[in-house]
Amino acid sequence: MSHKFLSVILDQELQWREQANYALAKGTKYTLLMRHVSGNSWGTPMRLTRQLYQAVVVPRVTYAASVWLRPIYKPGNDKPQRGSIGVAKRLARIQRMAAITILGAMKTSPANTLDLHAFLPPTPILLQEKILHRSMARMAMLPKSHLLHPHIKWIETQCSPPQVRTPPPHTLTRHMPVGNGNDQPPPHETEHSPPNADTHSPDQGKRNRGIR
Repeated sequence: MSHKFLSVILDQELQWREQANYALAKGTKYTLLMRHVSGNSWGTPMRLTRQLYQAVVVPRVTYAASVWLRPIYKPGNDKPQRGSIGVAKRLARIQRMAAITILGAMKTSPANTLDLHAFLPPTPILLQEKILHRSMARMAMLPKSHLLHPHIKWIETQCSPPQVRTPPPHTLTRHMPVGNGNDQPPPHETEHSPPNADTHSPDQGKRNRGIR
């Protein structure tokens, strides 16, 4: 039994399989539609086709990814761990189709070579570093007046994850501890100053504007 809420499919056990299948099906659909506007000797050029993939296909697939995707790598470990590895592999096939369309390459071309020539990041890095890490950075930079700030702080410092299935917020805060470590300044503003007040350093203001 499942329900759709804000274009995210919630199943009864929160395994997110239906949501992953739904998102990847949308990515396949839009990638195939890209072939209708590009070709080897006609259609949109490589730069615009690549921009179409990054601006349409990737956001469609990774919509609300911080809710249903799990980190693939642990900090300090280059080997894939238990997480959304299956989603990354299926997304890699979609990106391979998109890279063939962008470059007009042969269908037997290796996926790594296609990503390199099309200037596309590998799908594990795309999901881990760009999508999930950016989502966690935004949550870490929420002001104290935000409704989610006390919940994120509580999950990071006090709440222990359940033994059976770890929810995505617990997984993100433990795999990507950004903003509240001992070696980093707190990313959000103080209680008596607005986000862009003079109490921030110039570098901190640039990071805030860049992420938001």
